Amino acid sequence: MVELTTATSNSSELLLAQLACAKMVGLLKGVVSIGLPAIVTGVPDPRPFLQDQFRVVTSFAIVLHTVSWPVGNVHEILRLREKSGKLLSVLEDFQRQLLATLNSSEPILTNLRLAQQTASALFDSIGEYANLIQLDCAVIANAKATLMPIFDAMEDFENAHSSSAR
Repeated sequence: MVELTTATSNSSELLLAQLACAKMVGLLKGVVSIGLPAIVTGVPDPRPFLQDQFRVVTSFAIVLHTVSWPVGNVHEILRLREKSGKLLSVLEDFQRQLLATLNSSEPILTNLRLAQQTASALFDSIGEYANLIQLDCAVIANAKATLMPIFDAMEDFENAHSSSAR
């Protein structure tokens, strides 16, 4: 009976990590695809939108930090904690950089370039974690490939928005 419980626990923890990781990637897609235009246009109000979305994304990252799969393998659990700790740190940097664009006297694009670099590092960090939990990294690579051009397009978007606001 102990072996069945351990196998179930391993399976449940792995599934939890995979689901939380995949959901976090989906939420980050929303943060970037809605949040970046909001920073330029003010619609939706970017500060509450970003704060709320990052609160939810961080919650999923914290779930990843609690995963103890594979049960009984301390070395693997420590690797999971290391990767999830890095992920949390890069996520915090990304949040700080996006919110800084709202307070900065610097041009928005200057701050967004820094945020783009951090977003890239964040998706890389998620990919490293995903490798440990046997999640198909193609989903993460696809999300990264889809979102990075949004950062690049913000210059044209900001110019168009500025012209129409006059």
